[in-house]
Amino acid sequence: MTATSHTNLAARMGRWSASHRKVAIFGWLAFVISAVAIGTGVGQRTIEQQNSNVGQAGRADQVLKRAGFAEAGALTEIVVVQDRRATISDAKFRGAIDAVVAAVAPYGASYHNLRSPLNRANRSQI
Repeated sequence: MTATSHTNLAARMGRWSASHRKVAIFGWLAFVISAVAIGTGVGQRTIEQQNSNVGQAGRADQVLKRAGFAEAGALTEIVVVQDRRATISDAKFRGAIDAVVAAVAPYGASYHNLRSPLNRANRSQI
């Protein structure tokens, strides 16, 4: 088998690059420079915080986004209480919300803007 009988694309490209070294080097340099210039010109888009999580955290972010909550900050904690059958008018569901509020209440000095959806002012959270 001679050196010219290879039909493999990579082998042919390697052979051409070896015999045309300057053209190959300057070609790659031109490609890299143009790729950087085009990438810089196109710009960059960042993903919203509420779309960056995966799994259960991602699903929770989507629920909060559909419910109209603003994007949560770095130090924001949100508790979601959900039941497929119970509604806010059921005593069991309201008890679960009261239990969460009661569990967090002793730490009230550490929390700012603690809101329960059971208060009339916060009904939009439901």
